[in-house]
Amino acid sequence: MASVRKMDLETFADLYVRVVQGKLALQERRINGEFLCCFFDLHEAKCTIYPERPQQCRTYPFWEKFKDHPREVIKECPGVVLKEG
Repeated sequence: MASVRKMDLETFADLYVRVVQGKLALQERRINGEFLCCFFDLHEAKCTIYPERPQQCRTYPFWEKFKDHPREVIKECPGVVLKEG
């Protein structure tokens, strides 16, 4: 991700990374009551580092936390449709 932004790793981490519950996470911005990734371009409606996005983004919405609570993913991503039955 740092290379996509043409930055050294330390500068990238200082600007875009934070620690959440002991784990590294990308910074978020709050816009109109929503939390958006710092690399999401709101005007273009796309990720600006898509080819180098982290594993968490690559696997969304198939995260462990949603396996036992599939309706929770709908709250975060309205495009997800649950198949009944």
